[in-house]
Amino acid sequence: MCKSIVQSEISAGNEGISSGINFGIIYLFTSTYLLLTAGGLLWYFRSKKDQKNLEIQNKISERVASIHN
Repeated sequence: MCKSIVQSEISAGNEGISSGINFGIIYLFTSTYLLLTAGGLLWYFRSKKDQKNLEIQNKISERVASIHN
């Protein structure tokens, strides 16, 4: 049904519906990948920060252990 409506609109010279449908398809396609990319970047930077904090805690523990020995 959508395909026939878009084709009849294009053949009549009116591209209002077809351009709206194309914009909607592109919007849905790109929004999915943008959300996945944002989630991946958030996960990456948080894990990198957690790793750095863990390294700092290990260094502190080693220094405290060397002082007590």
